[in-house]
Amino acid sequence: MISGCVAAGRHRERDWAILLLHIRNNTSQRDAFGIRRQTCRRHAYGIIRSFIMTSPLLTIDVAHPPRHPDQVEQDLLDAWQRVRNSSALHVLKIIHGHGSSGKGGTTRETVRNWAYRQRKNFVAVIPGEEYTLSNDDTARMRVEVGAFADPDLDFPNPGITVLWIKGGA
Repeated sequence: MISGCVAAGRHRERDWAILLLHIRNNTSQRDAFGIRRQTCRRHAYGIIRSFIMTSPLLTIDVAHPPRHPDQVEQDLLDAWQRVRNSSALHVLKIIHGHGSSGKGGTTRETVRNWAYRQRKNFVAVIPGEEYTLSNDDTARMRVEVGAFADPDLDFPNPGITVLWIKGGA
């Protein structure tokens, strides 16, 4: 049997949460991948550090506190410019809420209308309801940008919109 991280395929980054569960719950000398716990823990925490330090995702919250639509658009423009001018950032996740009526609030409409008007600057605009790996744009983004930790992935959420920004820097 091959041992070490080679046997586990160097713990693909998308499996980092599973690794943490195995590390925390493991009572034997080896984890579920057949790797000694100490080695596995060191490698898993290295992966998590790299997620935190090199995530291509910038998240902004334009819903809390409530803002005037003009201020929301200015915040979106500032965030888009920050991502566009960064060599490390490629994805902008906007938390806009879905409104108290459940049909979508004015902030959500403002964000999505702004994204539609600015669509030439994006590779893809992904509504939160469609932010799953079964969505073609999401899957393509995750392949081209790389896997990154995002708790909203695969949990449809009408209160967010994800923008995959065209490269600039």
